[in-house]
Amino acid sequence: MHWGLTQHFVRPQDADIPASRMRALYTQLVRDVRTMFQRCRLVHADLSEYNILYHEGRLAIIDVSQSVDLDHPRCFDFLREDLLHVNDFFSKKGVATATERELFEFVTDPTVSDANVDACLDRLIAVADARAAGGDGYVAL
Repeated sequence: MHWGLTQHFVRPQDADIPASRMRALYTQLVRDVRTMFQRCRLVHADLSEYNILYHEGRLAIIDVSQSVDLDHPRCFDFLREDLLHVNDFFSKKGVATATERELFEFVTDPTVSDANVDACLDRLIAVADARAAGGDGYVAL
């Protein structure tokens, strides 16, 4: 059966994505990684631009069959690698990215809830932007 996915879904590196849209896609993907971790209790374990598709202005994570659950002895190592790959891709596209440690803490922090996830993510991005602008990454509350 042919689903026609190749006509509608493209790898982000092959898509014509405006530079102004990349920041929103970065934050969407960071949020999606957090959702996989917190709600699904999974780490992708091979996340990179090759396991993401772009469609109608959004990213979709694919190839999740090798994902590991949080009981896997290397799940945190895999999460760090996933976050490194996400940052590598988006930093090459000119996006100011959080550090891998900042992302790791955001993804794994159990105190980040549905009620405050937007504020936490906005702060994380503000710190990355401040650092990229030549500051020390300090952002006043």
